[in-house]
Amino acid sequence: MGVREPNLLEGPLDLARFLITSLTFMRTIKKVAMHVDDVRVLEVEKSVKGKQRVFKKGMKPTSSAGMMTVMSVDSTGMSITAKVMKWLSGT
Repeated sequence: MGVREPNLLEGPLDLARFLITSLTFMRTIKKVAMHVDDVRVLEVEKSVKGKQRVFKKGMKPTSSAGMMTVMSVDSTGMSITAKVMKWLSGT
């Protein structure tokens, strides 16, 4: 997976933040765990809660120049649960 702006990860907490943030945008991955020296220091689980069609009254579906048209907009509920070892939050 390419990163738009390459950046050094300073430590395990930065890697954990990256994993949690990335998980919100991934469709198929539901659970991520991070181990340091065979010890689980992070576990993140995502649950997706259905999809709902969204439409606002007065919304213009076409751009001003007419180059793009919005066919539909859906909203998806999501819940993320993270279990973090105290050691990780102190790094």
